[in-house]
Amino acid sequence: MNIINIIEKKRDKKLLNKNEIDFFIKGILDESIADYQTSSLLMAIFLNGLNDEETYYLTKAIIDNGEYINFDGVDSTILDKHSTGGVGDKISLILGPILASMGYKFLKMSGRSLGFTGGTLDKLESIPGFKVNQSDEWIEKTANDLGFFIVSQSENIAKADRILYTLRDVCASVDSIPLIASSILSKKFSFRNDSLLIDVKCGTGAFMESFDKAKELCDAMLNISKAFNRKTTCIISSMNKALGKRAGNNLEIIEVADFLKGNYKDYDDIYDEINHIIYELLLNLENVDYDEVKDSIKRVLDNGEAFEMFLKFVHNQGGDISYIEDINKFDKARYETEILADTSGYLNSYKLKDIAKTLNELGAGRLKKEDKIDYTVGLINEKCIGDKIDKGDLLFTIRSNKELSSEQLANLKASVVYGDKAIKEKHILEVIR
Repeated sequence: MNIINIIEKKRDKKLLNKNEIDFFIKGILDESIADYQTSSLLMAIFLNGLNDEETYYLTKAIIDNGEYINFDGVDSTILDKHSTGGVGDKISLILGPILASMGYKFLKMSGRSLGFTGGTLDKLESIPGFKVNQSDEWIEKTANDLGFFIVSQSENIAKADRILYTLRDVCASVDSIPLIASSILSKKFSFRNDSLLIDVKCGTGAFMESFDKAKELCDAMLNISKAFNRKTTCIISSMNKALGKRAGNNLEIIEVADFLKGNYKDYDDIYDEINHIIYELLLNLENVDYDEVKDSIKRVLDNGEAFEMFLKFVHNQGGDISYIEDINKFDKARYETEILADTSGYLNSYKLKDIAKTLNELGAGRLKKEDKIDYTVGLINEKCIGDKIDKGDLLFTIRSNKELSSEQLANLKASVVYGDKAIKEKHILEVIR
């Protein structure tokens, strides 16, 4: 068996078998397969696809050739959630305290993200002292005691996927549904979870801009999940505006604290998504009633238990809880630039990727792994999709420690999409079980 024959098979639209895919993944890891050969196979896969069986074999090979964490010492239900990412996506930071307050385990291991704004770990590290790297002993103890953590995953988790992801980026094969599905699930299935919810964002600020592509990805992931006998549900949610009112690392922590303090009614899109996610996670385990689940969520928010759990979580990972108790302690960016409407009409959407690009240029996210993040950079949104807009209205404010260039200002103004009539868009577009 050799890699050239495997490349030729996929180039000629033939199916790869389990042994060939295992050989490929092992060759990536022991470096017996050169990067240019891996890139050639990735391009052949991009052009000719993988069927469900091939995608399953690829996912399994990545998992089997990396570290697996079983959480052996945890004898209760473990819930997990993954998002394909979007501007202002802080759902995990709100979901965890609520689920833990309701008596469930939410044990999340995350990787760092590139592009858009900083990932979940970066947002948490904007809290002074917060530690995302924890020992195996700490993880086991916290899993049983608090039942809630968000930590960085081991470098050995789905190790082959890290190599594949890097090469997909440089050989223009990122937008392959089978490769995306296997990348996501090889990481999520390298840990034990008893119920998994995958939130596939769809819209101008999402990796999957079209609904049809988002649904195709969901279908692929659910087919793989069934082959692994995992309880997984996908939701497709809208990302045509920043989620909530703030985007940017410490700004999102401020919003999380405000939401958990009981001001959740100020954040319709986040509250709606939280209710749907928790309902679907529990529905994977037993027959539950949506209204009863919603009442349980409301109860732990109203009585302060969810906020107290967030404080315990931050303290347990070394964070200074005084910043959560008094959000005014967080550092604030030097400049505030208001983006005003230059016409009248209705707000239809934002070109969020253009906004995210500017935020990244200002330091909110990474373009390279070694880039340093400015935790204070971000956006504060003032308008919702469908709102009536008059010329001169404040749409959103950019916070930064650099003055915006004329080009950046022009790009931000051009990112606003106006319409002649109000549109009503659901936040949760579809649930796929």
